[in-house]
Amino acid sequence: MNGFKSGFICLFLIKIYRMSEIINEVQKYVYELLNEKLHANYVYHNLAHTQRVVEKTIEISEHEKLNQTDLENLVIAAWFHDVGFVESNDDHEEKSVTIATDFLISKEISETRIKEITKLILATKMNSVPTNNLEEIIRDADSAHLASKKFFDYTSLLRKEWELVLDKTYKHKEWIALNLSFFTQKHRYYTDYALKNWTQTKDKNLAKLLKNQKKLKKEN
Repeated sequence: MNGFKSGFICLFLIKIYRMSEIINEVQKYVYELLNEKLHANYVYHNLAHTQRVVEKTIEISEHEKLNQTDLENLVIAAWFHDVGFVESNDDHEEKSVTIATDFLISKEISETRIKEITKLILATKMNSVPTNNLEEIIRDADSAHLASKKFFDYTSLLRKEWELVLDKTYKHKEWIALNLSFFTQKHRYYTDYALKNWTQTKDKNLAKLLKNQKKLKKEN
């Protein structure tokens, strides 16, 4: 990210936090929850991942014409979307919804808003298909790592997490094949911003995966 874009997003983030005390409270709560209760085995789905998703949610939202409530709901959902991992890997999105709902009720957030935030959290489920622009934004933000220059670092952390948490161990060729399948058959970006700005880097990561696969085949 160039300096101009990074600075612009920082200003946009400051704007959000100034206009919304609830976001400050959500951030503080999620920080403490993940730092104190998330098992160390979650080397990918941790606070750093959550912060990246929040940042990417804000980055995309800056280019959308959202009202204040929709923007706040998106950022809140992004903070809460993976907190369910503090309880279990299974159905963690539903657990995230429960944790978020309890917290937001305690802050006297309306039932209508809580329902909207719930839908956004559940939109991050693996096979969920977004039904509106807000769901498209949070889904794209959650998979922004596929178009990151650090993609191979992130996927290595996910591989290690699956080994530690799920007892799933993959040979290198198996992991490459799994990633290739996800890239080519299961994932797509939805928002105009992600399609315009992230597709090229995602394609570069895909090309490198294919190159690594070809190299392994030659070695074997």
